[in-house]
Amino acid sequence: MRPATASAVAVGVLGLLLWCCTTGEAPAVPIPPTLDATPAATDVLTAPLRQDAAEAGPPFVLPPAAPYDSPTCHHPAVVSRCENEWCVLPKGCFLFGTPESEKVRARYGEELRETSFTHDLLVSQFETTQQQWTAAGLPNRSAPNPRADLISDCLENRCPVGNVTWFDTWVYANILNDREGLEHCAEPRECTGTPGGGLQCKRIEQLVPSLYECRGYRLPTRTEYEYAARGGTRTEFYSGAMTGTGDGPELHLREVAWFTENSGHRTHPVGEKIANRWGLFDLLGNAGEWVTEEGVGLATPAGYLVDFRGILNPSDDSALIRGGFANGAPWELRAGGRSLASIRNASGTGIGFRLVRSLPSAADAGPADATAD
Repeated sequence: MRPATASAVAVGVLGLLLWCCTTGEAPAVPIPPTLDATPAATDVLTAPLRQDAAEAGPPFVLPPAAPYDSPTCHHPAVVSRCENEWCVLPKGCFLFGTPESEKVRARYGEELRETSFTHDLLVSQFETTQQQWTAAGLPNRSAPNPRADLISDCLENRCPVGNVTWFDTWVYANILNDREGLEHCAEPRECTGTPGGGLQCKRIEQLVPSLYECRGYRLPTRTEYEYAARGGTRTEFYSGAMTGTGDGPELHLREVAWFTENSGHRTHPVGEKIANRWGLFDLLGNAGEWVTEEGVGLATPAGYLVDFRGILNPSDDSALIRGGFANGAPWELRAGGRSLASIRNASGTGIGFRLVRSLPSAADAGPADATAD
């Protein structure tokens, strides 16, 4: 993965450092409207007609969900419940991480752990678009890149917004929270620059005991992102298993993701590939997406995890980007991949995000002795 601007050099350096160390249904919930009205695909599980006659063939269909299940960890039914560009993911348990046999698995941070959530989660069906970003009154810094080997942002309304810092995403989240009368989960502090325009800050102030308890919009945690990206699957991609070494062609991945093989090294308008079985688009490839967590090369704690890493480090400058980029190799798009290491004040073309929100839940999930962090 290669970010595209000078301000994102740290993303590539830390990413290389990380790489070299690797070898039943929930009750109905009201879903809020978004700032724009991007139409969703009519069939999220089947590929659109191919324009290249040489690739003509039967439409690709996603493999069925095969959720992990054990006496202590029950994955909920995987059903698409999306409305107004937001999808509800039920609380429950899944197997976080990757097996030791997975190719290009990270040495740390991909250990297999049963992981549960105590609240249903509202997830943006798409990456945040440039139209949504500017509708919030924020400057659009998405841009092409003069170097053909680096990633460029496409510049249509429905393209994912790019070139945003980790702190910028919290500015956007709180604009939505203010418009809908929701609480702020966290706020950037000691900042310079233009809010939403490459904001540089020294720290983040968390305003709730746990992000999982906050009812406002926020970035997803790393475990929430993986739960969303897998869509009930346990293979490298929700389209199926990785068939090669991770650097070569992956035909089924082309149906669900923009990556180095098919993107032209630029992002594309959201929702053009097949969604996973939750109904979520572009969680693999296209724009890389900020998540809440910090840390490089840290092992996942042992034991059963509940609402993992719900507390932000106020001043740690490191941050993680999930999902891979439009110019990334297949191995970089693995659903359970550790993430690209970056810093919170970094920005670059191809770096975007999507928001989530915890929904009220009547009961807790997971054993009393579970590990929460």
